[in-house]
Amino acid sequence: MPTTRLVHQDPDAPAEKLAAEAEDFLALHPELQFMVELLTILRELKLTWWTPTQRREAYNAAQRMRAITNKWVRQRITMQLAGAKTNAALKMSPDKAAENIDLALEADVTAEEFEDAFTPAELVLYGNPQLFYAQFRQAMPWIDGSDEHRRLVAHLIDSFLKPRDELGNPKTKHLQPILTHNQVLSAVPRAVWQKCIKPDVLEKVDQLLLEKEKENPEGPFPYAKYVMSVATSEIITRDIALLDLFGIFEAAEEAMGFKPLEAIAEVDEEEPAPDETASIPAEGQDPKA
Repeated sequence: MPTTRLVHQDPDAPAEKLAAEAEDFLALHPELQFMVELLTILRELKLTWWTPTQRREAYNAAQRMRAITNKWVRQRITMQLAGAKTNAALKMSPDKAAENIDLALEADVTAEEFEDAFTPAELVLYGNPQLFYAQFRQAMPWIDGSDEHRRLVAHLIDSFLKPRDELGNPKTKHLQPILTHNQVLSAVPRAVWQKCIKPDVLEKVDQLLLEKEKENPEGPFPYAKYVMSVATSEIITRDIALLDLFGIFEAAEEAMGFKPLEAIAEVDEEEPAPDETASIPAEGQDPKA
């Protein structure tokens, strides 16, 4: 499931046409859909380790504007943040637009307003989604088992398992979930599973498996799916320390075709070519690097 950056065939096409291309592109890439979901929920939760100020420092105006090849999107953002007039904003180079945005940030535009000007879909489609995922893995406090963090991890596990084909769209019928139930369970050490999942849950799992095998002893037996119908993501994150679930996110990284943070090359060019992906310096290590 390798990630491909969105490149518009006709960058001078009307805004509506480019928006439709972006929507169609997103529909065909489950890993990008997940990243839009991830950036959206991280923004909504207003976490202390994923703030607008931190995001601006990690991915500044120049990097963002250089990455966005849709001139209409750049125009909207420049007008919104820097107060530029319609035609002036449209004609500005990415670097000039970024310069004006930075000046506005130094005056009266807040970091939150800056972040909100870029939709999660725009950041993912035109930016570097594998870098955002690596930064999330690094920033997430895996040793903090607060209810908020457990709910976040449970939500993301469910998102990994979510069907990705769109009803009625023949172009997406081949798409699969990012992870199967088997891949999720296989990423949790068996000793941890047996030790941490509460006995009453394990008993219900065993009872269900025996019933399902009795119903259809010769047929297909989706063991992991049955297990997770009882031991749901909410139960898993309730009973197992989040750090012991880190392997699920490593498995998803591989399935999405992403590289770990330390393997992502630094790219900081003046004007990236259309088929290149903008990147930023990588700092630190993920908790299990």
